[in-house]
Amino acid sequence: MAEQQPLLFTVCAEVQSAHKAAFNDWYNQVHVPEIMACPGFLRSVRYEEVDADGRYRAMYELSGLEALESDEFGQARGCCHARP
Repeated sequence: MAEQQPLLFTVCAEVQSAHKAAFNDWYNQVHVPEIMACPGFLRSVRYEEVDADGRYRAMYELSGLEALESDEFGQARGCCHARP
């Protein structure tokens, strides 16, 4: 069986200027550690668009699609998802 190639999972977010500081604090202190603790998440990087204030693009290298199907990922997906 051929070895599975890593995948790139990309997420975009738009944040109002008034909320950027809180978003960045949450993202760096809470979200990234939660996501990177999920099985199958290998690396992450985030960029802010130069010509669009408050627009971010995050990219996560995954070991495979199963990373997106784990219970851990389902619980840690983001600020806009309800927690059980």
